[in-house]
Amino acid sequence: MLILFLTVSILIQVPRIQNWLVQKITNTLSNTFQAKINIQKVDLDFFKTAVLEGVFIEDQKADTLIFAKKLKTDIGIFSLLKKEIFLNSVQLEGAVSKLLKKRNENQYNFQFIIDAFDNKDEQAKKKKEHSSNWTFGIGEVIVKDSRFKMTDENDGGFKLQTSVGKLVIDAQTLDFSNKKIAVSELSLDKSSVDFTSLSSEQIPPNDTPKLAFPSFGWEIIANDLKLKESRFSFSNLNAEKQTNGVDYNYLNLKDISLNISDILFKNTTINAIIQKVAVRDHSGMNLNNLSTRISINNNNFTAKNLSVETQHSSVEGDIELSFDDFGDLFNFMEKVKLEANFQNSQIAYRDLTDLVSTLRNIPVMKTDVNETISLDGNISLEKNKISFEKFDGKIGEIFSLQASGSIAQLTSDPDFDLHVKNLQTDYHSFSYLTKNIPLPEGFAALGKIDFSGHLQGPINNLKGKDLSLITQSATNYLGDLDIRGLPDIEKTIFKVDAENLSVNSDDLQAITDTKFPSILDSLGLVRFQGNFEGTIHDFEIAGNFQTEAGYMETDLIIDFEKDYQNANYDGQLDFIDFDLSKILGNAFGPTSLNLSTKGSGLNVNDLNFKAASRISALNYNDYTYKNLSLNGNFLKKRFEGVAKAEDENLRFDFQGTIDLNDSLQDMRLSLNMDTINLEALNFYEKNLGFRGEFEANLKGNTPDNIEGTASLHNFKM
Repeated sequence: MLILFLTVSILIQVPRIQNWLVQKITNTLSNTFQAKINIQKVDLDFFKTAVLEGVFIEDQKADTLIFAKKLKTDIGIFSLLKKEIFLNSVQLEGAVSKLLKKRNENQYNFQFIIDAFDNKDEQAKKKKEHSSNWTFGIGEVIVKDSRFKMTDENDGGFKLQTSVGKLVIDAQTLDFSNKKIAVSELSLDKSSVDFTSLSSEQIPPNDTPKLAFPSFGWEIIANDLKLKESRFSFSNLNAEKQTNGVDYNYLNLKDISLNISDILFKNTTINAIIQKVAVRDHSGMNLNNLSTRISINNNNFTAKNLSVETQHSSVEGDIELSFDDFGDLFNFMEKVKLEANFQNSQIAYRDLTDLVSTLRNIPVMKTDVNETISLDGNISLEKNKISFEKFDGKIGEIFSLQASGSIAQLTSDPDFDLHVKNLQTDYHSFSYLTKNIPLPEGFAALGKIDFSGHLQGPINNLKGKDLSLITQSATNYLGDLDIRGLPDIEKTIFKVDAENLSVNSDDLQAITDTKFPSILDSLGLVRFQGNFEGTIHDFEIAGNFQTEAGYMETDLIIDFEKDYQNANYDGQLDFIDFDLSKILGNAFGPTSLNLSTKGSGLNVNDLNFKAASRISALNYNDYTYKNLSLNGNFLKKRFEGVAKAEDENLRFDFQGTIDLNDSLQDMRLSLNMDTINLEALNFYEKNLGFRGEFEANLKGNTPDNIEGTASLHNFKM
């Protein structure tokens, strides 16, 4: 037996014997695969290695399938006699592979090789009645300077081109019959992959292109995958190129550094642990490092324990994408649901808009902002709707938000259902971050704003519940608020249910260019509790006011003209200890009265009203009058009315008219004076009083020019 092995060992070194043996093997393989297989040169070392040069395999249509400049294997020669091929190691140099599925065909040109090894294929068994199936195994694979091309020419197919600088595979299993590959380690250096999704005639020009999950029907397992100095490109010829940000239809990734472990690619599922990814995109987006545990299938993408670092951002958290079909990724805002949990993450505006270019379509959001967003909490995005849960976000030092809830219709007319725990910003920061919300510049006077509450509805029909607004100025608010008509502040309708509203004339003036009546200045800080409904010109107000002049209750309808110089009004006012000196001068003091009025006008020339008042206390000239009443009307600068006093130092009944149409006032008066104590009323230094009946028909406006007649009856001093 020893002599036989030695004889075979010697003979196998003879080139003529080697050529005969190779010819025998290639003929056997050609017959088995029913395709041409040729080897130009062979160098065999018995029981050790085989070096094949010029290896050529045709497909069954006489096109090139595989060509290898040099193939070196560590092979068990005698296993071939048992139709077993096991390669302990394979070194491949200068290889070219062309895998093709021609148009209108449903199989690739290498299918016949798979069929030859498939012991479950009964049809293949019938074709090879005099032979049994082959089995195949492989150990280490090293590929250098090789190119592989895979093309599906069918409608909506693809073209895959790979250039390998150096590929090292430590294979464990290569099972053609069960379509399974198991790899201990795979490393790839200085290589490139170019994937092109070919044009599809079935896709209308304005439709979203179809992206299919990359399933090849094989199960692939890899313990460790490493890439260095490599490149990847993806082109979807069904889509138009975009000019800004990362274009997921036309990727060009360079300087790829990748380390992935525990890879499983089976049917429509990919699982892996990404330990490190670094890459540069031609858009300028650079990924310095990414690590996560991923799971991908035709309906879901999950990234757990995600850690991302770019030039400007750092992200920690979990992300999940859900979709009905893998191709829905092309219509991200409408068909993909994103759920993300962030912990202590910093995302630069430029990175966010580069990665999700559709954010540029949000009509109220500026995207060319040189700021960083700090994120903690949960965010979901689905069908153009973003939702927040336990969200805590900051934009630099100019904006912060703690909220839960949602904003729908992001890219058209944002619709809020948002519970704001706290929002802090100011006018300049808000204007810097937003667009198409033209707030008056006067809002800057409010300074820093702290806001909380529940917001519902779109900007032009916004409802707020349990709102709290605190500013650095006088303005503060607590209550409910409905707003219809923004951003046009002049036409906006407000419905206010205020537990507390504090404001002064300066703040009111800041939000509009219209000049308010000067009387507001004299009231100082005004606090209101009650209801308000209407515009800033035409409104109904019912509630109580606490001002620097005193307390006032109102149930009043007011319709101001645009310039606030005139108004119509109807309602009731109650003044309680109201200091009229703030309005009428220092001679007056605290006053309490009830006034019902209906009419129009804010100055003498325009007054037209009817009024009835009951004055319980009126301080004038340092004396407080009690129990006064005045009823009358004023029309066309003419007053007609009656008055009555029941004070202990002043008792009278009065009726009369006063006509102000002439430069000299025309007065017709009738007074029945019962009691007047001039000393007590601070009009005279000594005890002096009188009673009597007085009637007058006078004309004039000063003591020097008064003319007319007067009569005095039953006079007593």
